[in-house]
Amino acid sequence: MAKKIFENRLTIDFMHSAAKAKKTYERIFHDIAKAEKLTQNEVDVLLCLWNNPGYDTASDIVNYRMISKSHVCKAVDSLTERGYLSGRQEAADRRKVHLKIEPPAEEVVRRLAAVQMQFISGLFDGVTEEEQALFEKILDKMGQNMEGVYKKWCSN
Repeated sequence: MAKKIFENRLTIDFMHSAAKAKKTYERIFHDIAKAEKLTQNEVDVLLCLWNNPGYDTASDIVNYRMISKSHVCKAVDSLTERGYLSGRQEAADRRKVHLKIEPPAEEVVRRLAAVQMQFISGLFDGVTEEEQALFEKILDKMGQNMEGVYKKWCSN
């Protein structure tokens, strides 16, 4: 099956589209990030916390967004210094710090989230509900497959 997919360029087109989507995704935040003096990692941390309320530790962000620990740590430190984030230690495990977006960051994060939604909406422009449902099923299967591929090739 994989050989047939590769022969008809589906894999190459998919990888190209994924790379283009990542590059475009990072570019769409450029104007806001520049005006607010935010790095891409800071943008990613803020949006990850905004969009995923249950995933609120640095470790969650590392695992969910696949950003290195050092980049997340640096972004969290910088955002905390600016008053954009605060942290609360967990009573049961003092090593675990739950992060919270603070009011000074909310307007900026709302603008970032609005641009993010425009990007996502643009990707689905002209895609029917049935096509979206099929896409979700395929993406779910590919995500499950990616877990196995990642463990095989990228785990220590």
